[in-house]
Amino acid sequence: MMQVLLVDDERSVVEGLSLRIPWEEELGVTAVYKATSGAAALAIMEQTSIHIVITDIRMPEMDGLELIRRIRGLNRRTKFILLSGHAEFDYAKEALSSQVTEYLLKPVKDEPLMEAVRLAMRELHKEWEMIASLQQAGSAMRESFPTLRAKLLLELLQGFRYSNERLEERLRMLELPFGRGRTRGAETQGSFYEGEDLCSMLLIRIDPDDSGYGSQDMSLIEYGITNIAEEVLGEAFMVWPSKDALDHLVLLVKIRRAEDQELTGTIQGSMSSVPLVLNDDEQVVHSQVEPLNIGAYRANQAQNNCIPAARHKLLEEQAMDIQQHVEQFLNKSVSIVISEWGSFPHMVPTAYDRLLHEMRKYFGSDTGLLKVAGLQVEVEEGRSTIRSMEALYSPPSLTQLLEAGRWESAGEKLICIFEELGTSWAHSKEHRMEAAYSIMASFSYIAHKNGKGLEELLSSEDMALAYRLADAPLPQLRGWAGRVCQSIRSDLEGGAKSSRTKLVMQIHEYIANNLTNVSMQAIADHVYLNHDYLSKVYKAETGEYLSDYLFRYRMDKAAYMLLHHTQLRIYQIAEQLGYLNTPYFIKVFRKQYGMTPQEYRDK
Repeated sequence: MMQVLLVDDERSVVEGLSLRIPWEEELGVTAVYKATSGAAALAIMEQTSIHIVITDIRMPEMDGLELIRRIRGLNRRTKFILLSGHAEFDYAKEALSSQVTEYLLKPVKDEPLMEAVRLAMRELHKEWEMIASLQQAGSAMRESFPTLRAKLLLELLQGFRYSNERLEERLRMLELPFGRGRTRGAETQGSFYEGEDLCSMLLIRIDPDDSGYGSQDMSLIEYGITNIAEEVLGEAFMVWPSKDALDHLVLLVKIRRAEDQELTGTIQGSMSSVPLVLNDDEQVVHSQVEPLNIGAYRANQAQNNCIPAARHKLLEEQAMDIQQHVEQFLNKSVSIVISEWGSFPHMVPTAYDRLLHEMRKYFGSDTGLLKVAGLQVEVEEGRSTIRSMEALYSPPSLTQLLEAGRWESAGEKLICIFEELGTSWAHSKEHRMEAAYSIMASFSYIAHKNGKGLEELLSSEDMALAYRLADAPLPQLRGWAGRVCQSIRSDLEGGAKSSRTKLVMQIHEYIANNLTNVSMQAIADHVYLNHDYLSKVYKAETGEYLSDYLFRYRMDKAAYMLLHHTQLRIYQIAEQLGYLNTPYFIKVFRKQYGMTPQEYRDK
């Protein structure tokens, strides 16, 4: 959508150019703004995205060159075409230094001005191609790395599932040294656990107090805590920070290669005097341990436990340093839970859920706590291993899929929910109720959000079953959910189709009633839609571009008026059709019908 601003202290000049030039038909310009002073032009620039400014040089109070300098401060990508009644070298020289696209003498003719506009549009197109190039995009993306990295970790925390290839691609793109099977990586080569990225996770809670910090202050505090954590941990660990939906800070850490080798060497040295190495059946397989041969130590269960323990001890000590630094420099108290080590990426959602469980169970309102949590939830004596349904709550939720109109994915989600119910909770009425009411809530939400009640969408049988879902057998509940999902889909898609049909009728009516001054931008403003989106919706609904329809409608109307309104002259018909340039009207009419308007009338 290209927009042009005409600036001249003579109103007749800007009015003449706005009417004379076929801006939309020939140049694709959707909006032409007019100003009779530099101040008025600046006011338009501050409120509107202008791509090309065509301005006179000599104007009172603020001349064209000063206007260009001022506009450069607002939008450095705007292109300029200068008009002048004086062929003066100094003006031309300064115009070139101002990087204007073209310098034209008044009175300006149509073709040179139109060619200058085309040149400016080509320059803009090239600039935006450069902006969109991979090199530029990569540079811009690197500036967004912290945000993009935090978002990816948050998705993994919430259980979003990536294929191995897709996850590796995201990790490479964001330059994150995490991944599974990274046996040749600079940071993992030589690790005791070959082929695995072993990670731990820290969940940090900013303890509540009476400081009365606002949201902006808390953001600064979170930023400060993250910086402190990265500084403390950074020498020994690679740190991947994020923030969860509960305002906890989350740090995924992986030990650096040099630190890992140092820990391994320390343990090897301390164990060099161990006389025996046992296999899994506790039989002697070595009577002498080679201190520097790591392969010989693999059979020794004691050493297998020592290396993770050493890592954990180091991480725990540094977590205490984080607490002390936050207290000292930010005057805040934080509580930290540390997970055990596990393989990336599988450990991420499991460790996160475990840390949340530990935080809820043990911390309460106490402050400044530090705890190490295991990856497995312990089972209290005498109690069963009841847990929540994974398929029901793993993201994206059923509600999110319905709201996004991803109907196939929503159907797959329902299949997963009922498969888990059937295999893991077939005899649990509580889990069946949990799933039924959750699914019912999702359906109700999407129906109500679209101004409908479920009673309007469901058959009487399905509505009656909705009131007794808790007692419905699993097969009946599965069938009900599938039918309701399809009913909601049919209604919403039918409503969308109806809305688009009404939109097309509204557009056609507006064109018919405003043919004299209709434009693509005027149509978009009338229906309160973005110009580009309007064109896509119209094309999807009718199979025809809106600009093509507008042109065809004008030509059909022209042919009708030539035959049935013989008292009107050609220029009058052109004006009524929105063509203020009669020669241009004759040109496009001949292109459409193979003859001039007068020849068409005479025939």
